[in-house]
Amino acid sequence: MKDDIKRLERIIVSQNKKLELMRERYFDIHSAMIRTFKYHIEDLDPSISPIEILNNNQEKTIIAFSGMMTQLGMPRAEFFKTLSLHDHINVLFIKDFKQSWYLNGLLGLTNNVEETTEFIKQIIPVETKKIITLGTSSGGYAALLFAELLQADTSIAFAPQTFLNQEQCEHFKSFDSELKNLNFSEYSNLKDILENKSSKTQHNVYFCNQNKRDYIHAYNIKKVSTIHSFDCTSHNIAKILKERNILDKILKSHIL
Repeated sequence: MKDDIKRLERIIVSQNKKLELMRERYFDIHSAMIRTFKYHIEDLDPSISPIEILNNNQEKTIIAFSGMMTQLGMPRAEFFKTLSLHDHINVLFIKDFKQSWYLNGLLGLTNNVEETTEFIKQIIPVETKKIITLGTSSGGYAALLFAELLQADTSIAFAPQTFLNQEQCEHFKSFDSELKNLNFSEYSNLKDILENKSSKTQHNVYFCNQNKRDYIHAYNIKKVSTIHSFDCTSHNIAKILKERNILDKILKSHIL
């Protein structure tokens, strides 16, 4: 029995190593494809592009950041389908294929937060007069952070992480998360960034008040944001609000 267990353990370790190697090769190929289209990102197949652009030549632009993947595959297009129905706004959907809270940049395009900020600035439609950032979980972290760096008018974050360390990242990570090269120093605590902000961004945080971890993250930036708590326990507050027919009303209240 013990020999069978040990043999099974060896097989699992071996398969995990092979899976990791395949994952690295896939990312290399994926990254190379994106680099080829770097200056014509709109021509890249949306299913593999780290950025999708819906330009309606409007004055309002929504920048939606994807969160963590819940299963193997591409990052979910959170809110993108709903937002794309409105022809009075532009939408940029940003995907974190590296699954590292955007700290390691956009696959094939940028390598860090600073480069990502500059890249997003370049693709914001020229007609834009109002910028709104949006995201959930790790995408919520990005919505808060990049709202400051882009000097957006409003951020909408659903159950965001507002401080990062190894323990928090291990808890929220996905299968594809790249944690070994994460630098938590400069952007590890959004409280410090938002309290020393130079922009006039209005930050909004939505979360379930019975989810202890999300509660702690929300109250970490209570002084510099408007927090909206709901009686629920789930980390997926956006899904809860959608089921309660509240999500669309919230989005419209900030966008319209």
